[in-house]
Amino acid sequence: MIMNKLTMLLVAISMVFTAVNAQTKNKSENKVIESKESLRLVKATNDLLAPESVVYDDVNKVLLVSCQAGDVPGDGSIAKVSLDGKIINPKFVSGLNNPKGIAISEGKIYVGDLLELVEIDLQTGAILKKYTSDKLQFLNDVTVDKAGNVYVSDMFISSIYKLDKMGNFSEWFTSPDMDNPN
Repeated sequence: MIMNKLTMLLVAISMVFTAVNAQTKNKSENKVIESKESLRLVKATNDLLAPESVVYDDVNKVLLVSCQAGDVPGDGSIAKVSLDGKIINPKFVSGLNNPKGIAISEGKIYVGDLLELVEIDLQTGAILKKYTSDKLQFLNDVTVDKAGNVYVSDMFISSIYKLDKMGNFSEWFTSPDMDNPN
């Protein structure tokens, strides 16, 4: 569903945040833990088209927001937003298809863009490289480990892909028991 305007909650990693009335289940102890703390709305904007994910850029002290936009290939983008909610550049990165999860590592932005993991220069917004596989169906969330390896989930095939430090992109883990990994 495409929405012309969405309200975006901006919560930076450097800001204090906690779970919203979350209940998490510790499977090893089969125990439920409840939290009564809540998130705080920092700023809202209606000026981004279909924002999906946000990451804090601690080098430039800004937020980077993946914007899915519409159904037209290439109309997705990454916006640059100040910590007080002002849009610095709505198309800091353009030409993406359906960007979702976003992470930063070693001067690069990584975004899951439907059928590609896209590597982007953090300073210029230039697309450096795209990683893909014939098996990919729906890339979603992205994370980076302490060693700098990048991981992206494929929701539709219950797999996690890994981009290692040597630039090798391959399926790292798959299991039919993972239901729509995000």
